[in-house]
Amino acid sequence: MAVLGLTYATYVALTVGAMALLPSDEDAKQEAAAKSTTAASGEASQAPAAPSGTWLFSYGMNNPNQTSPGKDGFFSAEYWPTEPLFWKLKSIYGAGVSTDGAAYVTAATRRDFKVGPVMITPYTGPILYQSKLGSNWEGRELIQFRTGIDVVIPLTDALSVGAGFYHISNAGLTRRSAEIDVSRISVQYRF
Repeated sequence: MAVLGLTYATYVALTVGAMALLPSDEDAKQEAAAKSTTAASGEASQAPAAPSGTWLFSYGMNNPNQTSPGKDGFFSAEYWPTEPLFWKLKSIYGAGVSTDGAAYVTAATRRDFKVGPVMITPYTGPILYQSKLGSNWEGRELIQFRTGIDVVIPLTDALSVGAGFYHISNAGLTRRSAEIDVSRISVQYRF
């Protein structure tokens, strides 16, 4: 199986490697904040409260391949908390449906990288996927993995737009792999 011309293992390794190894703008901000806190004499400045998270709503199209020949629309809603889980990794909780009756729920880890005003977010995690709602939940294709990347550009303090790509499969563990590539556009709302 290939994703963007790479084997799935290479695609996941590049995504996870970027999440684990690349420095981010947040690293520099945290170091600067730590220095200013230790340099302050007695009084700590009160910073404005950061948003608790964002909601990302997206619509994407399945890129047809040998195992999934038709183009299907995918709608998703995802919650991206602001607080890190561990090692500067944050979480994503989401759900989605497709126009052909597929549905999924997911929990993933992500890392945010800022390049100027643009935020680049690679992510990966397990997904519970069912290709046809109403069919029996046999479990033969239920557990899959979703790995992707989103690029988001802010329009206002609370609203951003973006584009992204994700792949859903079970890494070839069984013949019931979803093998879905989805390119998407999104709107992200901070609260």
